Amino acid sequence: MNKNERQRAFNLVINKNAKCFNEVKQIIENLCNVALYGLILHDKDIAEDGQIKEPHYHLYLKFKNARTFQSLIKQFEGAHIESVINENQSIKYLIHNTSNAKAQGKYQYSIDELLTNDFNKIQEILKEEDYHIFIVENIPKYIASGILHPYSFSRYFGPNTFKANWGMYKEIITSYKNRDDSLLVDEVEQIEKELKKQEDQEEQELTDEELPF
Repeated sequence: MNKNERQRAFNLVINKNAKCFNEVKQIIENLCNVALYGLILHDKDIAEDGQIKEPHYHLYLKFKNARTFQSLIKQFEGAHIESVINENQSIKYLIHNTSNAKAQGKYQYSIDELLTNDFNKIQEILKEEDYHIFIVENIPKYIASGILHPYSFSRYFGPNTFKANWGMYKEIITSYKNRDDSLLVDEVEQIEKELKKQEDQEEQELTDEELPF
C-alpha cells in the first residue's frame, strides 16, 4: 500500500484493539466532504473454531474528493484500510450480503444495523442485483409463463447487470443468449424462405398470364 496514493473510496476494518475503536462514530461525524459511508458492528461473526469473533467494525467510506491513505491512517489509528475495488460488493459485504459470504454461511446482518448518511442509496445498492439474480434463477419458469420472451437476454442481461456477480451467471446467460441468437437466425431464415416462396408464386402467376390459350 502506497500511503501517498489518493483514492475516493476505502474499506476499513476496525478491531476492538484499535485505538480508534471507541471513537469511530465521532471520527466519521467530524470528517469533511464525505459522499457516502456505511458503518456496522460485526458482533455475531463465527470463527473457524466455532467461537464468536471479537466485535469489530466494517466501514465503507467514500469522499467527494480523493484522499491519501496516510490521512486516513492518522484519523483511524489502528484500523486496517484498503482501497475499494467494487463499490456494490463493499457495501453488500457490510451485512454479508455478497454471494461468497452467503455461500460461506456467514451471519446475515440486518440493514437496520447499518449507520449511514444516505440510507436510500445504501438500500438501492443492496437490492440492485437481487432482482436480476432472482429472474435468472427462475429462468425456466419465466420462459414457460411467457414473461421472458425471445431476445430478452441479449437486451436486458449482461456484465453491467450483474457487476461483480457476472462470473457466477455468465455461463447461463451466455447459453440463453446463444439460444436467442439461434432463434433469431432461424426466424430470419424462415422469413426469407416465405418471401422467396411468395416471389416464386408471383413470378409463376405472371408467367401463366402471358401464356396463350
